[in-house]
Amino acid sequence: MNFLDYRTELNREFVNAIFDSYQHFNLENAIFLAERLRVLQDTESNRLLLAELYIADRRYFNAYHLLVEHQKVSKGERDSFLLAFACFKTGNYKEAEKALEHVARDIDGPRAHAQELFLLGQIAEKNGKADRQPSQFFLAAYRRDPSLFNAVERYVALSDLAVRDELPRLTELRPPRPRPLIQSELAKAASSLSHATPVPLRSESQPLLGSSSSFPQPPRPCLAKTAQIRPETPQFEDFPALLAGLARPLIAFGAQETQEALRGFIELGEALSRDPWVLVHIGKCYTELTNHEEAERCFREAFEREPYRVQGLEYYSSCLFHLKRQNELSRLSASALKAHYFRPETWIALANCYSLMGDHDSALTFLGRAVQVDPFNAYAHCIIGHEYVAKNNYDLARKSYDKAFDIDKKCLRAIWGIGLINMETEQFDKAIRQFKNGLEINQHSAPFYTQMAKAYLNKSDFEMALKCSKKACELSPHDSYNSFIKAQILFKLHRYDEALDECNSLIKKSTKEQQVYLLLGQIQQSLNLNEEALRSFSIAANLSKKDSEKIKNLIDGLPSKTPLKKISNLM
Repeated sequence: MNFLDYRTELNREFVNAIFDSYQHFNLENAIFLAERLRVLQDTESNRLLLAELYIADRRYFNAYHLLVEHQKVSKGERDSFLLAFACFKTGNYKEAEKALEHVARDIDGPRAHAQELFLLGQIAEKNGKADRQPSQFFLAAYRRDPSLFNAVERYVALSDLAVRDELPRLTELRPPRPRPLIQSELAKAASSLSHATPVPLRSESQPLLGSSSSFPQPPRPCLAKTAQIRPETPQFEDFPALLAGLARPLIAFGAQETQEALRGFIELGEALSRDPWVLVHIGKCYTELTNHEEAERCFREAFEREPYRVQGLEYYSSCLFHLKRQNELSRLSASALKAHYFRPETWIALANCYSLMGDHDSALTFLGRAVQVDPFNAYAHCIIGHEYVAKNNYDLARKSYDKAFDIDKKCLRAIWGIGLINMETEQFDKAIRQFKNGLEINQHSAPFYTQMAKAYLNKSDFEMALKCSKKACELSPHDSYNSFIKAQILFKLHRYDEALDECNSLIKKSTKEQQVYLLLGQIQQSLNLNEEALRSFSIAANLSKKDSEKIKNLIDGLPSKTPLKKISNLM
């Protein structure tokens, strides 16, 4: 494609004014001027310049119609990319795929650009009937350009456990030498103006288009000052080594090697370990390990460093939900609603907030908004399933989990949710099979072992229940719920001394759980420690009015000689 040839003073003045408006983020005026320029001189370059500005201003339908008309007379590489991008943004995935079919035919060919491959991966994600899996395009894009880090993020999210085998090769990749590329029309225009800010040719690691970074950026004189106060970065050998250091724990996390991923993120160095992106991923690792206290600490620090952050918001809000931190969750969701109204993470946070208050209908309304904004958000579909389970609507819950699983074949929350439905409907054999399916994806998941232990416990298979419970406690020793299930199983096996020790350990961790004191009292009663049993039952009764009839019956079952000093607490 020929470079712009600004031979007339009129053309030069137009482009100068367009560039000035763009630099000062006045896209409306830049587009107005570009439209007038196209009317005066309807050249190939002027049409593409206008299309780029339309895309920068998110006027994707305008860009699409302009590019379709342009394709009738020209079919250059950049024309195809811009058309594919506009089609992708307007939901026309088949036409987007067709625009880049010359790239899809030979993804390892010399003319396949990393950004084109990444866009093909995004298109294949949305278009379920694509010939290739999206992960193939993302992997090819990352191999072509390791600085395209969101390609490896998407590859890790979509690939099966074989991603682990790619780790040594992926983390040793080096960015290729820059080759002549298709430059944006605005960049060409800026380069041609003697008084404009010089714009270098785009390297392989820069995007063709898709965000404002495609265009020359306005000067930023404050960057030098900012760099001086930043903490010292870890000593990586070079830029590719830094990217590899970030990729290793990310790939390990995608391969369900959570402990290794956690260790990798923490070992990135003092400066990078305080990076909000890294902190969010550390928080996600702790969440997978059911260490919600540590996860909350990492999420909180990340969002304190970047109060405007939205990535990871859904995980942070779910963490606060598990910890029952209503005030913090309310503040987080209110702040997100003000700053990120059109993001699904915001509506997930609001849903978690209302669900914690017991308002499941409002939670479902907000989650409906989340999937309206992003229909392919597997996390949102999973939480919809959880809300329907809370309302005992298992049919709709199962449909939501199935939808999440269709979007993400590694969605452990969906597998866990379907297993939970089987538990609630007393289909314990199906539940066990479902939890085993989850363990095939992540053999280090303590919650799956815990639920299997409960299923075996309900089937009165106490030995298998104890085996699963011990594994859960080994994987997540800090989780009190795992210890509680283990104490229940030991009680059923009449191993009262071990059960008593387990309960006493739980009491030291948490003294506000009614069920712990109720179980402790039953164990003490079995050991003929009747006064201690009465004390435990009384504490359980004081903690909550729930199960008051059951507690009263247990107390009535104590020997008549037991002092009943605290029975009045039941009234």
